[in-house]
Amino acid sequence: MKYNADKFLSLWVDLFNGLETQSIVDLYDTNAILIPTFSPSSTIYKADIKYYFDELFAKDSVSVDVREVKKNSFNAREGLSIIYGTYSFSFKADLSLLNFPARFTFLLDLSLPGPIIHHHSSLISETKN
Repeated sequence: MKYNADKFLSLWVDLFNGLETQSIVDLYDTNAILIPTFSPSSTIYKADIKYYFDELFAKDSVSVDVREVKKNSFNAREGLSIIYGTYSFSFKADLSLLNFPARFTFLLDLSLPGPIIHHHSSLISETKN
């Protein structure tokens, strides 16, 4: 499949919100690094990435909503792109819908069958003035 950087994030979000574990895992390269939002450790193997999404998708009413997106392409190597911005995860716990604002970065090599080579996602902590 040929991927497009401009449409890639929408694809990832659609697969996430559709709870399509294997399809989302297929977007990650064999050697991809995922620094996940809801885990203290990085994952570098597809089996670990699958386990992470299986666990996340088991939560009640889990979803993600993109808030801000920026994109850059690198001239050093054709097909290498970075997408970054903010999104918000939500899921139910104890009958309450919880929201978790986070920042993300996807480093993509669009020439690969699994174009995500690095994905960092981290919670945005609340600041009090």
